[in-house]
Amino acid sequence: MMRKDEARILAKNTRQTLKCDKSRIKSLIAPYLRDVKNVGIYYPLSYEIDLLFLEEEYPNINFVFPAIVGYNMVFKDHKDGFKKGPFNTFEPIGSEIPKQNIDLIITPLLAINPKSYRLGYGKGYYDRYLCDYSGKTLAIIHKELLLDFKEDKHDVKIKEVIYL
Repeated sequence: MMRKDEARILAKNTRQTLKCDKSRIKSLIAPYLRDVKNVGIYYPLSYEIDLLFLEEEYPNINFVFPAIVGYNMVFKDHKDGFKKGPFNTFEPIGSEIPKQNIDLIITPLLAINPKSYRLGYGKGYYDRYLCDYSGKTLAIIHKELLLDFKEDKHDVKIKEVIYL
């Protein structure tokens, strides 16, 4: 079992070699997008799985994006576009969407362990946000990024995982 810092290095290096097939993602994710109104997704960083195409595929779903506000993360609509955030990410310019109004959150991640705990970049924003979130969570990840690392007490388990 590896430490999280070792898993992060391995995941960052591994994912640079992996490719995504949008049609495969679309077919695998379709069941999760039935009967949902608001879905949290992310603006991808380099080598992250890009899900932005889902907005065109599902125009009836309101896709909302994370924004950092102080020590916490919130989800906002992006009616007014995006701006550069504190971690060189694109954050939405729009209204905050209450947590209880988000039906599904698709999380970004570097890796996942066999118990479905995600490995992020280490700042804890998603764990703090998801700790009291009662909706569905989903991770989409290449099977090569299923790594055996030890999760911490504060880590939040992802409810559903799609392996590519």
